[in-house]
Amino acid sequence: MDEYELGHVIAEREYSYADGGTLVIRIGAPQPFPEHTSYFCAYEWIDSGKVRTSRAGGVDAIQALQIVLNMIAVDLYVFNESKNNTIRWEDADEGDICLDLPPYFLKLIEEDSLKKTSGKRKSLKGK
Repeated sequence: MDEYELGHVIAEREYSYADGGTLVIRIGAPQPFPEHTSYFCAYEWIDSGKVRTSRAGGVDAIQALQIVLNMIAVDLYVFNESKNNTIRWEDADEGDICLDLPPYFLKLIEEDSLKKTSGKRKSLKGK
């Protein structure tokens, strides 16, 4: 089996673009690494027919799942920023990805915001 194979899908979310397009994210069930005691969790990112698969590893299945959720949140936040915050989930405000960003990433965003605004605080979207 390919290490990046999604396997059994345990979760899926569809995001909408303001222009009507869609982005689908699918998460596979945690799986043990071949010949190893740790686990990985793969996810698919399907945008305009293009599929990208990635994974996160952890000591056990729960940690692999936690890390993959963090990765998805960060990837989606950065991608949404590159699209001028035009992606949204269901009835959320435009630009709201409805995923909690990991604390370390929020700190980096805040530090970057403070540098750009010379001490003025900027509202953070991402939760």
